[in-house]
Amino acid sequence: MMHVSFSEVKRLRRANNRTGERLSFAEIGKALAAKGFLNENGQPYNPKSARAMIGQG
Repeated sequence: MMHVSFSEVKRLRRANNRTGERLSFAEIGKALAAKGFLNENGQPYNPKSARAMIGQG
């Protein structure tokens, strides 16, 4: 289990240069889990946790 860095969450939340779209917080949790970043219980991050990490909630 790896601890996620806030910069990784911010990078995933940034808008795509081509489309201008950004990942939802639920999609960010799934992307982090795919990279091996899980919460302290070994589960994917909750969307509210991802939102709190970057200070938008």
